[in-house]
Amino acid sequence: MSSNLILLLSILLSSASDMNPKGSEAPIQTSLCEIVRNPECFNGKMVQFRAQVSIGFESSLLRNKMNDPRFDDCVIWLDTRDSIFCCEYAEISSISDLTDPDRRAQLQWKPLPILMPVILKEDEEFRRLQKYLGKKYKQKKGVICHGCNQYEVTATVTGRFDYGENKMMAVRDNAGAANIGLWPHGRAFGHLNGWQMRLVLESVKGISVKRIPHS
Repeated sequence: MSSNLILLLSILLSSASDMNPKGSEAPIQTSLCEIVRNPECFNGKMVQFRAQVSIGFESSLLRNKMNDPRFDDCVIWLDTRDSIFCCEYAEISSISDLTDPDRRAQLQWKPLPILMPVILKEDEEFRRLQKYLGKKYKQKKGVICHGCNQYEVTATVTGRFDYGENKMMAVRDNAGAANIGLWPHGRAFGHLNGWQMRLVLESVKGISVKRIPHS
């Protein structure tokens, strides 16, 4: 094989490697309701689906966009900033597993899984999303209106789906940590840790808006 051909093959292989860097992951094309119905299958994976983006008072949510009561529970928390969990955990059955020294000494500690970090693409599409979500009606005198959104916003979202199973857990920073915390309902997200499922947003596209009549 000639040296020129070897050089050409090296360049092509290097280019292919740059186009598909190690650790990159194509998102799974799915639906929000499919994720909610089978959260264990999508936990920690990059996904892409279409949903209504709903931002309001102490809420940041993705909702099923179909007006069908059978799918009203297809709602998850939306984060635009990743949060890193870097500690160990042990499943417990009661608080006594922590307060009783003998039971505490027998806890089976495991490291929390290392998740693929997600960095938000604050591009033109994301700024367009922010623009429409930020448009609010002026509150009428004597009327309580949390949000008062002018638009219903639907978009195709891409990001990492996280699922916190509803299991009581003890957590600590590392093996030598003296302080042990408690997650009563496992790993949770959002306002007051009230959500077991979330999407850490990487990007948005295909934004569509519908004007909401002002009542």
